Amino acid sequence: MPLFSSKAFVLKTSELNEQDKLIHLYTENRGLIKGIAPGALKSKNRFGSKLELFTKLNVFYYHKETKELITLTKADLIKSYFNLISKESNMFYFYMISELILKYLPQNHKDSRIFRLIEAIFEALEEDISIRFLSVYFLIWLQRIEGKMFNADICYNCKKKINKTSWLATNFEGILCSDCKSNEEIKFSKYELEFIKWTKNNSPKSFKKINLEINIKNLIYILLKKIEFDAEINLKTKYFLLK
Repeated sequence: MPLFSSKAFVLKTSELNEQDKLIHLYTENRGLIKGIAPGALKSKNRFGSKLELFTKLNVFYYHKETKELITLTKADLIKSYFNLISKESNMFYFYMISELILKYLPQNHKDSRIFRLIEAIFEALEEDISIRFLSVYFLIWLQRIEGKMFNADICYNCKKKINKTSWLATNFEGILCSDCKSNEEIKFSKYELEFIKWTKNNSPKSFKKINLEINIKNLIYILLKKIEFDAEINLKTKYFLLK
């Protein structure tokens, strides 16, 4: 059985049996993987506190092609973000991002851009960028990478350029101008469209330079609804967002 290694972020752990944990990782070179962390529930174990949510690790593991689960043998700490994630104002959004990755992306989804996107979110968070802005940025770019993000420049129906209020098509594939709108209810303001366009050519660290009047929580909610529709999934965290 070959030994593999990769940089990885911890997305979720749960109790597998009396001694072992089931662990979900997003790796740099193999994407989303799931496996066993042997002995991780023992009081004295090789992993210690390294398996906390979104801890960045160098992981070493065995994997047999005929088996779904990898076996984690070693985890070297690269960076812990516990102090950022455990803040009351941040915690919900990281659980949301974790749930989204686990439900939206397939196992062994190989795309290093998503790994770099997670890295960029934490680099910006360390510079005191709001987690709410960073969550929107993540949602937009995750869909861009997957080829699912709509064009925020033109009307989905008539193809005319849009630079003011628009409505999201009922199939979630594009936005509609006021001339093409019928019974659509989900609306984007001019500033929300500008924000979506802005993310295309700017890093999350640049949020300090942007000043637009947008309802971030509402924008996150809309984007999560779109993802649910596209992927035919149900995101539990979405229902707590507007409370």
